[in-house]
Amino acid sequence: MVLQAPFVGKGGREFLLFARSASPRDENFEMSQEFFTGLLVSRHANLGAYDMRASAIQTQQVGYKLMMNCQCAGLTTRFAIARMFPDADIFSSWDSTYFRTGEGDKVVASEGVDCFVAILRGLAEEEDFAAIDQRIRKAQWHHRQSRTPDFVQFIGPAHPLVVARYQDINRDGKADYYDGFLDFRLVEIAESLKDSAVPRDPGASPSQISGEAARGLGWAAGSLNRVTQYSELWDSLPGQAEILYAFRAGGFFSGAEPPRDVPAGKGPRGSSAACPRWSATSATRPATR
Repeated sequence: MVLQAPFVGKGGREFLLFARSASPRDENFEMSQEFFTGLLVSRHANLGAYDMRASAIQTQQVGYKLMMNCQCAGLTTRFAIARMFPDADIFSSWDSTYFRTGEGDKVVASEGVDCFVAILRGLAEEEDFAAIDQRIRKAQWHHRQSRTPDFVQFIGPAHPLVVARYQDINRDGKADYYDGFLDFRLVEIAESLKDSAVPRDPGASPSQISGEAARGLGWAAGSLNRVTQYSELWDSLPGQAEILYAFRAGGFFSGAEPPRDVPAGKGPRGSSAACPRWSATSATRPATR
């Protein structure tokens, strides 16, 4: 299906929008076609699995491209898309992109489309990315993160510092922001009394160990992506700690000694421990309950 935007750019240039159904195996096809200027991908993320599957398909960018990803937590796997298309200007969704359905579950309104149209209007006016960013903020729907004045639903070239945190400089297969979290690439290790008597390198980091050697770890790793962005447990942390910090273990559990960087009331017998907590000594992460 081909649509024509109801506005034109300077000099009367028209905007033609080509729409089709796609899957991760062919969704980036237009990036290899000089005819197209940009690509909008709108779908579920499946905890980032679809992006990783799409990044495994060899697609060579031809000519300038603007790419926009509408999904839940698109920044999580932005590094994989950016590695495929390092010369493209990419807009990644920060939070889930909202939509409304009508009769027959037909989509009747979409935040992704509203923000996409805002970008097109900015391109039509030949605005810079800072001005386009302001258009996106006006078009985006309400998110809890909107209490932060600088929040924008789609992170693009106007946010180089944020983009840098979601690169994969050490090429370990996940964004650098998540290097302090559990590794999703689990390795099943069977318990063996005979093998346990001989020290050997398992070939995996401790956070990757799964199977008999770490029952329940698979559930923990699979849940962590959701906890990072969506859990209300983070609301008790100061400021926007869930966005600004990555977890790094740096303390110990003590029922008698409270964390030194978090105020606490007087506990039993004059101690300052009101309740047991993890005591974080690393300056990179506020202590949590």
